[in-house]
Amino acid sequence: MLSVLRMNDYQTNEWSGGETTQLYIYPEIANLADRDFTVRISSATVNLEESEFSDFSGYQRFLQVLEGNIDLEHEGIASKHLPQFDYDYFSGDIPTTSKGRCRDFNVIYTPDVQVTNCLLSDGEAMDLKATATYFFMNPQPSAVTVEVGTERITLGHLESIIVADEAATLHVSDGEPLVGVTMRMPKERA
Repeated sequence: MLSVLRMNDYQTNEWSGGETTQLYIYPEIANLADRDFTVRISSATVNLEESEFSDFSGYQRFLQVLEGNIDLEHEGIASKHLPQFDYDYFSGDIPTTSKGRCRDFNVIYTPDVQVTNCLLSDGEAMDLKATATYFFMNPQPSAVTVEVGTERITLGHLESIIVADEAATLHVSDGEPLVGVTMRMPKERA
C-alpha cells in the first residue's frame, strides 16, 4: 500500500513553544490526547530558547532536527547536541528539556515497535521490504521527486509518503534529502 500525504491531510496545533503538525498516527482511529496510539509522527517548531518536552511515559521517542540545532538534556542521564539532520532516541519516561530553536521530525512509539531512521539524498535508493512500514517526508522548501516501484511522486515541503506491506525500491530522483523511518510493527498490531 502506497499513500501520499499532502499538507491538507495533516493536523496542526499550537503548543507552548511553537507549532506541531501531526503527520501520521497508527492506528488511524487513535488519538494523541488518549495516548492510545502505537506510532505517532509529527514535525514541530521549537520557537523558545528553552523548552520542556511533554511526558510520554510508556513510549519511546526518536527526534531528528530538520532546521536549526538544539541541545537535549535527558535528566540525570545525558546531554546531546543535535545539529541539522542529527538525531536522538530516548525514553518518553525521562524528563527532557531542550535549548535552541529548530524544526524537528518526531516519532513517538510503543516499545514493541522497532524504529530505524533513514536519510536519502538525490540519486540514492532503498529497497523496501513487505514486512515493514516506511514513512518518508520532504523537509526542504523545494520539491523532491521520488520513485516507488513504477510510481513517480513529487512531494512539496513537509509532504510525505507511506509504504506498507509492499516490497519495492524507493529512489530519490530529484531533490534532497528525504527524511524518514522504517517501522516494524508487532504482528498482532500490523
